[in-house]
Amino acid sequence: MIEINILDSCDPAVIGPYISLKDVISIGRASQNDIIVRDKDLSGIHFYIELTKNGLICWNANIEGDYLSNEKLYKGKKIHQKNEKIKIGTTSFEIINYSVEKKTDPDELLKSSYQNTMKKYSHQGEVIDEIENELGNLEDLINK
Repeated sequence: MIEINILDSCDPAVIGPYISLKDVISIGRASQNDIIVRDKDLSGIHFYIELTKNGLICWNANIEGDYLSNEKLYKGKKIHQKNEKIKIGTTSFEIINYSVEKKTDPDELLKSSYQNTMKKYSHQGEVIDEIENELGNLEDLINK
């Protein structure tokens, strides 16, 4: 989860809080960005924010590009923490919060759910086995 607050911009439509569950968000003028800013000082895809275990890594998408971080000029990637302020073009924002949440494998989640259900209703396994046996017997009768 990445939470930022856009403090100021020449595009008033983007001002305010923004929360994303994605690990990487992009900011720029192009429609494929997560945050689209109508700012002539920004390129199509201008800036990235990536969630890592060490913090948020931010960088200008243009390798030669720079940005302001806490009023200092930076080139390349930099790790940012909560409450830091970033400015790209005329748009400035503050990092409010972020958290790295462990991703769960859907197969593991299903397996765990099945195991918990079988523990809770242990007799169900026997019932399912009995139903499968009866279905097998019915198939045998039909196929005769």
